[in-house]
Amino acid sequence: MLIQLKGSPIDINIIQICAPTADKNDAEMHELYSSIEAILKTLNKHEITIVMGDYNAKVGEGRTSEAIVPYVLGERNARGDDLENFAINNNLVVMNTWFKQPPRRLYTWKSPMDKPGKIVRNQIDFIPTCKQTFQKQLYNSENLPRR
Repeated sequence: MLIQLKGSPIDINIIQICAPTADKNDAEMHELYSSIEAILKTLNKHEITIVMGDYNAKVGEGRTSEAIVPYVLGERNARGDDLENFAINNNLVVMNTWFKQPPRRLYTWKSPMDKPGKIVRNQIDFIPTCKQTFQKQLYNSENLPRR
Protein backbone atom coordinates (compact mmCIF):
# COMPACT_ATOMS: atom_id res chain seq x y z
CA MET A 1 0.00 0.00 0.00
CA LEU A 2 1.30 3.47 -0.91
CA ILE A 3 0.09 6.57 0.89
CA GLN A 4 1.22 9.96 -0.42
CA LEU A 5 0.80 12.96 1.86
CA LYS A 6 1.16 16.55 0.76
CA GLY A 7 3.34 18.29 3.29
CA SER A 8 4.96 21.61 3.80
CA PRO A 9 7.76 22.06 3.02
CA ILE A 10 8.09 18.46 1.78
CA ASP A 11 5.76 15.63 0.76
CA ILE A 12 5.77 12.26 2.52
CA ASN A 13 5.41 8.82 0.93
CA ILE A 14 4.57 5.84 3.13
CA ILE A 15 4.78 2.33 1.73
CA GLN A 16 3.15 -0.18 4.10
CA ILE A 17 4.13 -3.82 3.63
CA CYS A 18 3.39 -7.23 5.12
CA ALA A 19 5.98 -9.78 4.05
CA PRO A 20 5.34 -13.48 3.62
CA THR A 21 6.20 -15.61 6.64
CA ALA A 22 9.46 -17.54 6.78
CA ASP A 23 7.73 -20.78 5.75
CA LYS A 24 6.89 -19.31 2.33
CA ASN A 25 9.34 -19.69 -0.54
CA ASP A 26 11.97 -17.08 -1.29
CA ALA A 27 10.39 -16.22 -4.64
CA GLU A 28 7.46 -14.55 -2.86
CA MET A 29 9.84 -12.43 -0.79
CA HIS A 30 11.88 -11.40 -3.82
CA GLU A 31 8.66 -10.50 -5.64
CA LEU A 32 7.70 -8.24 -2.73
CA TYR A 33 11.08 -6.48 -2.75
CA SER A 34 10.88 -6.06 -6.54
CA SER A 35 7.43 -4.47 -6.20
CA ILE A 36 8.70 -2.07 -3.54
CA GLU A 37 11.72 -1.14 -5.66
CA ALA A 38 9.45 -0.43 -8.64
CA ILE A 39 7.41 1.96 -6.47
CA LEU A 40 10.56 3.62 -5.09
CA LYS A 41 11.75 4.36 -8.64
CA THR A 42 8.56 6.34 -9.33
CA LEU A 43 8.88 8.57 -6.26
CA ASN A 44 10.60 11.93 -6.06
CA LYS A 45 14.01 11.49 -4.39
CA HIS A 46 13.59 14.81 -2.57
CA GLU A 47 10.48 13.67 -0.70
CA ILE A 48 10.45 11.74 2.56
CA THR A 49 9.87 8.05 1.89
CA ILE A 50 9.20 5.43 4.56
CA VAL A 51 8.85 1.70 3.79
CA MET A 52 7.36 0.31 6.98
CA GLY A 53 5.75 -2.89 8.05
CA ASP A 54 6.02 -6.51 9.03
CA TYR A 55 9.08 -7.84 7.22
CA ASN A 56 9.02 -11.18 9.07
CA ALA A 57 12.79 -10.67 9.29
CA LYS A 58 15.20 -10.85 12.19
CA VAL A 59 18.23 -8.61 11.67
CA GLY A 60 20.01 -9.94 14.75
CA GLU A 61 22.38 -8.65 17.38
CA GLY A 62 26.08 -8.12 16.86
CA ARG A 63 26.13 -7.17 13.19
CA THR A 64 26.16 -3.65 11.83
CA SER A 65 26.14 -2.09 8.39
CA GLU A 66 25.42 1.24 6.79
CA ALA A 67 21.70 0.39 6.99
CA ILE A 68 21.35 -1.46 10.31
CA VAL A 69 23.06 -0.93 13.67
CA PRO A 70 23.05 -3.22 16.70
CA TYR A 71 20.02 -1.94 18.62
CA VAL A 72 18.01 -5.06 17.82
CA LEU A 73 16.82 -8.29 19.39
CA GLY A 74 17.74 -11.91 18.73
CA GLU A 75 19.64 -13.68 16.01
CA ARG A 76 19.65 -12.89 12.32
CA ASN A 77 17.81 -15.05 9.82
CA ALA A 78 17.91 -15.17 6.00
CA ARG A 79 15.06 -12.64 5.80
CA GLY A 80 17.21 -10.31 7.91
CA ASP A 81 19.95 -10.56 5.29
CA ASP A 82 17.38 -9.80 2.59
CA LEU A 83 16.16 -6.72 4.47
CA GLU A 84 19.71 -5.44 4.96
CA ASN A 85 20.54 -5.91 1.26
CA PHE A 86 17.28 -4.24 0.21
CA ALA A 87 18.01 -1.25 2.44
CA ILE A 88 21.60 -0.85 1.23
CA ASN A 89 20.66 -1.25 -2.45
CA ASN A 90 17.97 1.43 -2.12
CA ASN A 91 19.94 3.91 0.01
CA LEU A 92 17.73 3.33 3.05
CA VAL A 93 18.44 3.00 6.75
CA VAL A 94 16.31 0.84 9.04
CA MET A 95 15.58 3.61 11.50
CA ASN A 96 14.20 1.56 14.36
CA THR A 97 17.60 -0.16 14.69
CA TRP A 98 19.45 3.14 15.18
CA PHE A 99 18.06 4.19 18.56
CA LYS A 100 19.02 2.45 21.78
CA GLN A 101 15.93 1.27 23.62
CA PRO A 102 15.25 -1.18 26.45
CA PRO A 103 14.31 -4.67 25.18
CA ARG A 104 10.61 -4.12 25.97
CA ARG A 105 10.64 -1.32 23.38
CA LEU A 106 12.23 -3.47 20.68
CA TYR A 107 10.03 -6.52 20.24
CA THR A 108 7.10 -6.26 17.87
CA TRP A 109 5.75 -9.81 18.08
CA LYS A 110 5.06 -12.13 21.00
CA SER A 111 4.32 -15.81 20.54
CA PRO A 112 0.76 -16.83 21.34
CA MET A 113 2.22 -20.17 22.48
CA ASP A 114 4.28 -18.87 25.40
CA LYS A 115 4.93 -21.34 28.17
CA PRO A 116 6.02 -20.53 31.72
CA GLY A 117 9.72 -19.72 31.61
CA LYS A 118 9.78 -19.66 27.79
CA ILE A 119 8.47 -16.41 26.38
CA VAL A 120 9.23 -15.83 22.72
CA ARG A 121 9.50 -12.22 21.57
CA ASN A 122 10.83 -11.10 18.22
CA GLN A 123 11.53 -7.87 16.43
CA ILE A 124 10.11 -8.43 12.94
CA ASP A 125 8.59 -5.04 12.07
CA PHE A 126 10.95 -2.44 10.67
CA ILE A 127 10.89 1.11 9.34
CA PRO A 128 13.36 1.71 6.51
CA THR A 129 13.55 5.31 5.36
CA CYS A 130 15.78 7.34 3.06
CA LYS A 131 19.15 8.27 4.53
CA GLN A 132 18.76 12.02 4.09
CA THR A 133 15.47 11.97 6.03
CA PHE A 134 17.03 9.94 8.79
CA GLN A 135 20.07 12.15 9.15
CA LYS A 136 18.18 15.46 9.14
CA GLN A 137 14.81 14.89 10.75
CA LEU A 138 14.52 11.82 12.98
CA TYR A 139 15.46 11.76 16.61
CA ASN A 140 13.78 8.63 18.01
CA SER A 141 11.94 5.43 17.15
CA GLU A 142 10.47 3.03 19.67
CA ASN A 143 7.88 0.30 19.72
CA LEU A 144 4.93 0.51 22.06
CA PRO A 145 3.97 -3.14 22.60
CA ARG A 146 0.55 -4.15 23.86
CA ARG A 147 0.42 -4.82 27.56
